[in-house]
Amino acid sequence: MASKPQKKKPTSGTNKTRQAEVVIAALLAGDTYAAAAKKAGLGRRTVDVWMKSEWFAAQYQAARALLISKTIDMLSTAAVDAVRVLHGVANDRMAPHSARVQASAKAIDAMFQGIEMRNLETRLAELEKAVAQHGAKDDY
Repeated sequence: MASKPQKKKPTSGTNKTRQAEVVIAALLAGDTYAAAAKKAGLGRRTVDVWMKSEWFAAQYQAARALLISKTIDMLSTAAVDAVRVLHGVANDRMAPHSARVQASAKAIDAMFQGIEMRNLETRLAELEKAVAQHGAKDDY
């Protein structure tokens, strides 16, 4: 008599939450769906299904947004140090002329990019304010 294949034990809510956290962490670290599934003790198809589900997609997007936000904060801090380095090299009379010119050029480029970004942010805020004041009309 052939034995019936054993069904997988249902995943409890707590265990499923932990597995989802493991999958999310693995995906944010750059793992493939298959590798993330393996780390969580799941099949790849489960991760495919989860990625299409609202509950998982919302958790994944929230974790991704937090990671991006923290990364931007770290880069902002590093940028301050980088500007100090560029300023130091540009003003170091003992540094090679080419290094001083390159540091100065980089600093000027960064300044113009910052100005351009600030101008775009201002213009976008003005447009959003105008749309909010006039309501979303179809005749735009």
